[in-house]
Amino acid sequence: MNCCLLLTFMLGIPLLWPFLIATENSETEEVKPPEGIHFRVKRGWMWNQFFVPEEMNKSSHHIGQLRSDLDNGNNSFQYKLLGAGAGNIFVIDERTGDIYAVQKLDREEQSLYTLRAQVIDTTTGRAVEPESEFVIRVSDINDNEPKFLDEPYEAIVPEMSPEDMNHRPNML
Repeated sequence: MNCCLLLTFMLGIPLLWPFLIATENSETEEVKPPEGIHFRVKRGWMWNQFFVPEEMNKSSHHIGQLRSDLDNGNNSFQYKLLGAGAGNIFVIDERTGDIYAVQKLDREEQSLYTLRAQVIDTTTGRAVEPESEFVIRVSDINDNEPKFLDEPYEAIVPEMSPEDMNHRPNML
């Protein structure tokens, strides 16, 4: 098998030799777009999914950070939070984009919050990114006791029955 690879390699080199020499001698020219044509630069928000545990007793709980990939950390950007819950349930550090929950949340009342984010260049007053929507999910902590509504329950499990009996219909 090694002979076949060596033979293929040895026979392939002479065939590729002219291309290798041409590539070695060529110079790459920088391609410039024609005058007056503008290319759109892809920009984007950077964040992970946001979760906050329900029933947090802290006065302020850090959830995460919104950040523009254009933010170089020179404090020229201002982050804004918009939507239901912005300003009273959730606040944002306008310089860093850090988001905090400032109220105790109950998942049974509301399991998610849909908010919008903006980033503004403070030197020009213009939006740097398009406004973007994101979700903060409230994590459950099992704070409610289980409820069994149709008590009493009765079941018969035959001795030596297989483990997956709960998947078989009409066994009661």
